[in-house]
Amino acid sequence: MNDKALSRQDLLFVLGCAAIYAIAVLVVPSYTPLIDADSGAYTDFSAFRPAYYPAFLALCRALGLGLVATTWVQLGLFCVALCYLLVALLRSRVPKIWLALLVAMMAGNILFSSFHRSILSESLYFSLSIVAVALWIDYFRTARPAYIVGAGLSLGLMLGIRLAGLGLLPLHLLAVWVKRPKGVPFWMALLLALLPPLAGIAGERMLYYAVHGSGSISQAQYLLFAKAAMLIRPEMTFTGPHAAALDDIGRQLAQVYGPVQAAAAQAPSLPVRVQLSAIYEGLAQYSVLGTEIDQAAARAGISPAILRTELAKQVIAQNPGGYLTLTLLNEIGQWSVAAQNFPSIARALNAYADTDPAVSVGGRIPATLLHPKPSLTGVIVYPAFLAAGAVTLVLALGFFVFLARPALADNAAGFYLLIATYLSAMCHGYTLFISLVNEWTPRFLMAIFPHLEIIGICLVLSFLHWRGYMRWTAPARLAS
Repeated sequence: MNDKALSRQDLLFVLGCAAIYAIAVLVVPSYTPLIDADSGAYTDFSAFRPAYYPAFLALCRALGLGLVATTWVQLGLFCVALCYLLVALLRSRVPKIWLALLVAMMAGNILFSSFHRSILSESLYFSLSIVAVALWIDYFRTARPAYIVGAGLSLGLMLGIRLAGLGLLPLHLLAVWVKRPKGVPFWMALLLALLPPLAGIAGERMLYYAVHGSGSISQAQYLLFAKAAMLIRPEMTFTGPHAAALDDIGRQLAQVYGPVQAAAAQAPSLPVRVQLSAIYEGLAQYSVLGTEIDQAAARAGISPAILRTELAKQVIAQNPGGYLTLTLLNEIGQWSVAAQNFPSIARALNAYADTDPAVSVGGRIPATLLHPKPSLTGVIVYPAFLAAGAVTLVLALGFFVFLARPALADNAAGFYLLIATYLSAMCHGYTLFISLVNEWTPRFLMAIFPHLEIIGICLVLSFLHWRGYMRWTAPARLAS
């Protein structure tokens, strides 16, 4: 597709949309507080966090900005990114009325837009994410190598903010297979796609080590240990030089979490089990057997991190089916936004928590989590996101059709369908990676909310072009 020349009115439209978005975010009461439970880890440049967002906060402090002013910078950066996304979509001949609706929905989804006003990494991640989306769209439209390089740089910065971006890397590389770049060999295009993300990761590591020294502390040990807690069985045995320590902790963990696993498995419905599974997995990350693990590791002459990690590896190896089930529960949960407020789920969770004391894990689970209130939000939001997950899963599988037959994207309907399937695969690559390594939370899904909107727009445009209700002013076949 040739570039659509943007008029002065187009640019004013883009700036107006960004300004309206910013005003809406500032005027509407924020759903997310300025300071969250995780904020301290970023403001203190914790060794548990990737370095880019703490470095951004440090830079803002050096410039004399307080926390509130820092959120204004976050919002400003997102608005700049939003302008580029709108320009890319205008160049792809998306009607302005639909772009206005896209912006309105982003502003109206306060679970998404409120993150700009909080000291959390989401806002910067969102900004880089929509820049990457715009660059991928421009790349599929033009096949210019500069766009895939730019998308790779954005992805590299995203990885330095949240490692969940790793789930997007395979799709980023596959873009050069579907759309062969102009003027460079395929192997060179693959390098152009791969090196920028690697540079972003390398830059984050250099910054991390400059602040924290050569030692690296990762949350992976805690995330993996939580998986072990949800999967361990009393009959499991452990091997290796630290088998005695692993047997000791494994036995204690099975005693503590056996009833917890049973409470999740015996839930009255799948949606309730999905809710409880995430709650229990999250509890196990930092709040189970901490002192016992430290003592066992000291006796074995190893670090607690090694003990947690080795225990998790051996537990998962002995229960791969359980790990697959847990991943599937998390994947469903990723798309279960506001499920706890859906009337039938809320009632079932309330009743189960009231009739079985084990559900609360001895009172360690807050009552607010086990006794949610039904709401209109749950009635609307839960089915909408669950349907979005199902539709995008089907579309993600459709992306493999374009991998086999890239020429299908050479006309208007095919181009928009390619974007829809590609972004759908991105969505599920992202949620699947999180599901494999962490518990689910609606907070994680908000990173792909703009993708879902664009997918919907592209599906409608693809259908309208396929049926002949819309036509490009330029030739329908994409320019090489």
